[in-house]
Amino acid sequence: MTTSTGVQAGWYGDPANPAELRFWDGIAWTGHTASVEAINAATTPGFSPSMPFGPVGRQPLYGRPAPQPAGAHPDDVVHWLIPTGRPWQTIVAGYVGIVTLVAWFLGPVSIGVGVAGLRAAKRTGSHGRGRAVFAIVVGVPATLGAIIVAVAAFRSS
Repeated sequence: MTTSTGVQAGWYGDPANPAELRFWDGIAWTGHTASVEAINAATTPGFSPSMPFGPVGRQPLYGRPAPQPAGAHPDDVVHWLIPTGRPWQTIVAGYVGIVTLVAWFLGPVSIGVGVAGLRAAKRTGSHGRGRAVFAIVVGVPATLGAIIVAVAAFRSS
């Protein structure tokens, strides 16, 4: 079965766990997983667990391309136009960082979402770290500026 993704349904390397395979239904990943040995034993005549097989990770079974959402890879034009293939925390961090350039009182928020974005990018091993770093870099001087303004206002009153 081929769908609008252009990738056939089948067993592919599980993006979350390289030691397993996950079933792609032609549209999205399903909850069905299996070990590489179980799939190879079922589909390869004379298979034994000691037989070498291709890399698992994000690599597909039998050489087919592993399905990825549009924009998940930097080579895809959509990746640069729309913030896809990144954790939502990094996307939010980028936008909060931009708003912090004008609304400096959001500095602490910018730092918080930037740190959350860095953690999410590290945990998932995905893109978006630049947006999170940008939020932190903008948030630090904005926070310092807010503290200086608050202290000056407190001293003058």
